[in-house]
Amino acid sequence: MKNRISGYNKGKVFKRLLKDQSGNAIIFVGASLIPLLALVGGGVDASRGYMAQARLQQACDAATLAGRRAVGDDSFDDDAELQANRLFNANFERGFLGAVNTSFTASSIDGGNSVQGVASAEVPTVIMRIFGNEEITVSATCEAALNVANADVMMVLDTTGSMRFAPDGTDLGTDGNGDALAGSRMFALRDAAKTFYTVLENATSQTRARVRYGFVPYTATVNVGNLITNNSGASLLTGSRAGDTHTYPSRRAVYEIEIDDGVSTDQFDTTFTHTDGSDAFLTQENCNRYANNQSFDYFTVQDFRATFRTRNEPNPGNPVTVGNTTSSFSFVSWQGGFRFPDGTLILRCTRRVDTETQLIRTEETYDGTIDGATFLRFEYSNLTWPVDDYVASIDPTNPAVKRPSEREDQPDIFDRWSGCIEERDTVSAPATDIGFTAFTGVTPTDASDLDIDGVPTNVETRWRPYWPEITYNRVNDAFTSFVQDSVANQGQLAGDNCPQPAQLLSELTQTEYNNYIDSLRPNGATYHDIGAIWGARLASPEGLFQANVNADAPNNGFVSRNMIFLTDGTLEPNRFTYSAYGTEFQNPLVGPSAASNDELRLRHDARFLAICGAIKAKRIRIFVIAFGTGLTPSLRTCASADSAFVADDAAALNDRFLQIATNIADLRLTN
Repeated sequence: MKNRISGYNKGKVFKRLLKDQSGNAIIFVGASLIPLLALVGGGVDASRGYMAQARLQQACDAATLAGRRAVGDDSFDDDAELQANRLFNANFERGFLGAVNTSFTASSIDGGNSVQGVASAEVPTVIMRIFGNEEITVSATCEAALNVANADVMMVLDTTGSMRFAPDGTDLGTDGNGDALAGSRMFALRDAAKTFYTVLENATSQTRARVRYGFVPYTATVNVGNLITNNSGASLLTGSRAGDTHTYPSRRAVYEIEIDDGVSTDQFDTTFTHTDGSDAFLTQENCNRYANNQSFDYFTVQDFRATFRTRNEPNPGNPVTVGNTTSSFSFVSWQGGFRFPDGTLILRCTRRVDTETQLIRTEETYDGTIDGATFLRFEYSNLTWPVDDYVASIDPTNPAVKRPSEREDQPDIFDRWSGCIEERDTVSAPATDIGFTAFTGVTPTDASDLDIDGVPTNVETRWRPYWPEITYNRVNDAFTSFVQDSVANQGQLAGDNCPQPAQLLSELTQTEYNNYIDSLRPNGATYHDIGAIWGARLASPEGLFQANVNADAPNNGFVSRNMIFLTDGTLEPNRFTYSAYGTEFQNPLVGPSAASNDELRLRHDARFLAICGAIKAKRIRIFVIAFGTGLTPSLRTCASADSAFVADDAAALNDRFLQIATNIADLRLTN
């Protein structure tokens, strides 16, 4: 029978089909697959775009920072642009996420004060390309600038003799004026310091920020005379008051003078007895001649007369002076002859000798102005000299002072105080007893020289004038070794270590700054502690110069305090060197006279570190540069965090000053 579907049955079939939903999901999934793929692909490719965008921005920022850091003069030059491009390429590697058509451009519209960057790249899509979107373009803009707050920069600079060396240690010597030669460490310091100024000047040229510079050149002492004699009239220095004296290991001339004690007189008779003979008769005439010390030719009397004069010499005359004695001769008597029993005839001729002797003796004296004084020798010992006129001579309108250690019978020599000082009283303490803590401060607490804020109140706490022209080490008579004898007959000048004058914080033009830097000369020994002590005194907001340090900036903004401590050598105290502590072999202050140079080095180094601690406690950031030498543990410890640098040559030194300038100037992104 043929199967047919009736109209009634057809209706039931369609109803069942409408109610049956099996297989419908496939249709809906297929229909939604394309928009879902677009949604997921868009998210994946968008994520890649965001990653590329973030990396591009980071690379742009790093590049402009590097470009601004490389600006060393008044322009954004090819070198700075090269540095910017290098940093961009290093941070946005070629082919990152498949990026193509990457570009970066750095430029400056204000002479290098700020650096702008523009970067872009095309990142290929992974999924969205099937929808016709084959790449995503990302871009970034950036800007870096030196935004300077107010800043004080105290430069504590080692200007010792080794600064005449080349960076590799070759001694280049100096010119006829004692200045360093081209290629020396001193020349490299000058160039780098000038670049440092230029960077900060560029950074502040469009701002109201104030930058001030102070200087403390140091050797074995410092030159602060003008600062402490001009400080509100305070009696800070021995010699600032009339009649002040100070004791130096010095010398003075010893003279010999003659003392006249009057005249002594004497007289005696001499009798000439002659034996008669055929030719041996002494006549009355010859007797008179003999009495008057005159010549007569009778042969047999020649030997006798030789006691008064030499045969055949001119008549000695009457009277005769020998030395301080004058003899006068006269006739007394002539006795006629008489005969002895043997028949011998005796004639006697007597004369009188009157003598007059001037009684002269010699004495030694230190007063060479006495008439007839004759220089005898120099005597070397600790001597106290007046220093008030010497201190006053730092003012060129006042006269120079006659040097007291020279001979009166020679032309006068005059000295003028250059301004270098001997430190005030200290304590001879071992290195283990010297230090700094926030609780105790610097110890020993009674060491006045380590007190960076205290104002002098008495002789012990005042500074003293450094007088190298009269300061001597005592030497043995053979002139082969130094001696500690209280008095010696030989001596040797202890040397002159006086550097250029220190300068308080002040705003300087480029010319003023350059002139000061160019005035530095290499000379003397290396005492880091005295440099740090006076760098601290000039920079301390609580110290002797606080009025200068705390002077408000015109913009009333915060002032960052910084110290740059540059040295080209290790600390090298020497007990025979004339330093701020005198000559330590003869007048021990920091250590006992028997202390070796190594022991002194430990003590001075401990003092240096204690002062560094005190400086940092005042929130002064210390940048340390070891130039042409290693960064010793002490130099590293002295430096603030991330502030210790080594420079092996002039180029490296320039880079280090640039790094410090960017730290002080606050190099940062501004866009």
